[in-house]
Amino acid sequence: MTDLLDENAQDLLENVFPQSCLDLSQSLSDILISEQATLNEIHNESNASNPTKDPTSELRARTLRYLQNMTAQCSTLKLWISLKTPKMEGGNNFGVAIQLGVVAEIGKVITFCNNVSSQVSSHAVTRASLARKLEKYPFVDDYRVAIQENDELEFFYLKEIVCTMRNYYLLLADVIAKNYGKLLKPKSTATFDLY
Repeated sequence: MTDLLDENAQDLLENVFPQSCLDLSQSLSDILISEQATLNEIHNESNASNPTKDPTSELRARTLRYLQNMTAQCSTLKLWISLKTPKMEGGNNFGVAIQLGVVAEIGKVITFCNNVSSQVSSHAVTRASLARKLEKYPFVDDYRVAIQENDELEFFYLKEIVCTMRNYYLLLADVIAKNYGKLLKPKSTATFDLY
């Protein structure tokens, strides 16, 4: 079982994390390229009067998939490192402290992904409520403006999430690469004679 976990962790570190960084960088680049077109679509009068089409839905779905993948990948790494953590005993706990620090960083990323997933999912509920009110009161322009502003804020929020996820992948890859030896063998096997 631990051999399979070791293989999965190695694959995540050597292949999946670098590819995810590239994918998120490409996605961020695509978002930046299409930013003006998306904003134009958000502020288009025909779209505002027919609020059933959400211009951020595709980006939101893609971002949620990225978040789910990142959560699963980080959970695997957290388990892998946790299983390699020995009991803390008197002296020579530097490597164990490094392991615990890396696990804490991974935990922060998992918490970020879970919190953001909830917030991203709530956009559809807010938008549906505003669209329902616009349908009920079609001559109240404030609802139309509120939908546009909500969509624009969601677009910028999703863009920020993609950027933050890419940065987390880079940060975790860097921290793990710099401390890889201590993650695998947190306690030195060298013994020194005191006398």
